[in-house]
Amino acid sequence: MDFAIESAASDGKKQAFFHPTARGLSPGSCHHPTARGLSPGSCHDLMRQERLLFEYWQRYKRAEVNWNAFRRLASPVRKEFNSLLLRGSYSGNAKLIGFCDEILPRKDHLWTFLDAEGIEPTNNAAERALRSAVILRKLNLELRATEVAVISNVS
Repeated sequence: MDFAIESAASDGKKQAFFHPTARGLSPGSCHHPTARGLSPGSCHDLMRQERLLFEYWQRYKRAEVNWNAFRRLASPVRKEFNSLLLRGSYSGNAKLIGFCDEILPRKDHLWTFLDAEGIEPTNNAAERALRSAVILRKLNLELRATEVAVISNVS
């Protein structure tokens, strides 16, 4: 399962934090570093922090830990992830540098969900809410294309 951690940046736009497949950091790319241009250690380390964070999040959602305990558990994950981003930006690996340099300027915004209880660290709910509107838009565009085709055949 892939997760995207997001929060609102100062400009009000949502920021995707870490989505392994969308950013080219998949488990497969860790096993084939030369094919993807990634260092296996760096990729695995980043993904390990992501998995740990979501393990803690799931514990919070199951009410196994309270909000303050979740924040305490997540704090070292945040620190290590940020440290890995900084190291990755000086790694000499072009793909990893690109990934890290894209996220580093936004890192403070990307952990907003730890500062305010009730903010989800994933965009799943937002995507589900938009799904029906996107489907309707696509159907409407297909209908219009069909109407245009019929009109141009009549002419």
